[in-house]
Amino acid sequence: MRGRLTVRVLVGVQLSSGLAVIGCGGARTPEPLRGSAAQEAPAAAPAGIDGVIYLAGSDPRPMVSLKEDGGGVYQLAGPLTEELRRLAGARVQVMGPTDSAGYPPSLQATGYAVLEVDGRRPWVGELRGGAGYLWLLGPDSLALEEPTGRLDALIGAKVWVVADTSSRPALVQSFGVLREPGS
Repeated sequence: MRGRLTVRVLVGVQLSSGLAVIGCGGARTPEPLRGSAAQEAPAAAPAGIDGVIYLAGSDPRPMVSLKEDGGGVYQLAGPLTEELRRLAGARVQVMGPTDSAGYPPSLQATGYAVLEVDGRRPWVGELRGGAGYLWLLGPDSLALEEPTGRLDALIGAKVWVVADTSSRPALVQSFGVLREPGS
């Protein structure tokens, strides 16, 4: 008998933009490696750093920082800093390389996910109009109803929205602008 077939079921759930990704797979009992010892599994992609955005210093441009869950603080840098500045007080995950040469260490923001605003998970995307509704376009598009009409002036802006999705269209409860229309 050459080898015994062993089936392993790997199940993982990863939440990204409100989507649950579930994977499973089977595998044979591994054969001994033959050939170069330099053949290694690829390194896992670096995860983001979770924390709360806060501003420190005085106007006109206070420093934008991320206080991570473990207590560390990073000064945020890069082109996404202005969007992150508008998320002061929100819980986010920021992706990008860190540099610990200075104090506080810096984090070059190359991406981010908004995890929580005022205790709720928001939807993030670009605001568009069409088919009689406002639409939030992103990884998961959402038709919106905003009774005060304040979102109408923000068509083309990148926004976060907390909404009651039990109704169709979703009823906006709160929102914030991350990037102005046309910028």
